[in-house]
Amino acid sequence: MQIKVGTRKSPLALKQTALACHWIDKRLSDFTYEIIPVNTEIDSHLNYSLETQGGIGLFTKELDAALLDESIDLAVHSSKDLPIHLNPELEVIGYLPRASAFDVLISNKSIASIENIATSSPRRKEQLKSLFPNAHFSHIRGNVETRLKKLSNKEADATLLAEAGLDRLDINSFGNLNFTTIEPKVMVPAAGQGAIAIVSRKDSMASFELKFCEKTDRAVSFEKEILAVLDGGCQSPAGVYFDGSHLHLFEPRIGYRCFHMNSETFSEFHSTTIKAIKEIKELL
Repeated sequence: MQIKVGTRKSPLALKQTALACHWIDKRLSDFTYEIIPVNTEIDSHLNYSLETQGGIGLFTKELDAALLDESIDLAVHSSKDLPIHLNPELEVIGYLPRASAFDVLISNKSIASIENIATSSPRRKEQLKSLFPNAHFSHIRGNVETRLKKLSNKEADATLLAEAGLDRLDINSFGNLNFTTIEPKVMVPAAGQGAIAIVSRKDSMASFELKFCEKTDRAVSFEKEILAVLDGGCQSPAGVYFDGSHLHLFEPRIGYRCFHMNSETFSEFHSTTIKAIKEIKELL
């Protein structure tokens, strides 16, 4: 049986789709895969400001449409780009094992000398303000290599990229740029960052159930639920990361918070933490 797998056209999206097909193929060898790159409006409008113009599902709507008209059977996404609430006819059927969820600060000068930071992420910008209180912020769009070239050309002093994306593209250096991984207590990642999500129609692909990573599913689902409590989305300024024993949370109005699991079961921890987040929100 041939499965049509949709993806955005960026090198990272294509790499992640190849990884997803390889993962499934190792477990369901009687399937073959055709990767179908899909044109997306957001990738063709690089001057679009995600921070000021916003929009839900900007990274997913064309792939959603292709799933719904059955042009493709599966769609592969960076989990952090998925809206909290999918089209009711679609569902996330699983996640690959999560890679690093951390951000990487990339700069063309020493950290102490950084004055101009290019980022289109409200989450990163809000957290960087406390690290670089005197910095000027500018927008940056484009794929990973495009952004690195802009930094090499000194269009800004620094930018941030997801470590998982860099690792998947085998990029650990670029010219004379400096790469510094930032831990979550300093920069809380986006909900779902580092995870590859596979989406399908609800009326198909039942045979794929239980073929994916339950640990990643549990962590990302928890993070997305927390983000929903905070009324966030993939362009929210909030950061949410669950590492298996701690929930790291950043929200501009309350700053950084860390919830420790102790010896509670996950279900008890989950309900207790959701309640705590709701109480925090009510105080804002």
